[in-house]
Amino acid sequence: MTVPTAPDDVRVFQPDTALKKKLGGASFDQAVTPQAIAAAEDVIVKSSDEILATIMNDLVRLQKAMDQLSANATATTALVPIIETAFAIKSNAGLCGYPFASSLAKSLHVYCELDAVQQQPLSAKSLAILRSQMAGLKTIFANKITGDGGKVGATILAELQKLTGNV
Repeated sequence: MTVPTAPDDVRVFQPDTALKKKLGGASFDQAVTPQAIAAAEDVIVKSSDEILATIMNDLVRLQKAMDQLSANATATTALVPIIETAFAIKSNAGLCGYPFASSLAKSLHVYCELDAVQQQPLSAKSLAILRSQMAGLKTIFANKITGDGGKVGATILAELQKLTGNV
């Protein structure tokens, strides 16, 4: 199969077909039954402590990456571990009942992607926004703030959207 070319500012990803192969050609409806969903939910519930431990380790990695970025704001490659770790936290937080943390981690991930794509050295404002998002994630998990954060969470995310330009 030929991979289409794209302008330099566009990335083209090939779809991952590993899951389709594992299903042996079965359709989504055939493979994802109510019983399969219940079994998956059970695994997630039983794994929540392990997932939270992973998130805590990710927060430590995120802080180290943030410290490295703060030391050299012109090294846009320093954003890569932040992007990867924020994405991992976003993915795992929702599984454990932390959708507010998931949204905040997504905001951090997307914001870093914007700066990384633009290849601009980070401004003092950008660093402050990144630090705020990091502090928010630490606060959420340190205080075990589950759920969506309520009105305060909605206000924080709305303000972040204004600051970061995320839609």
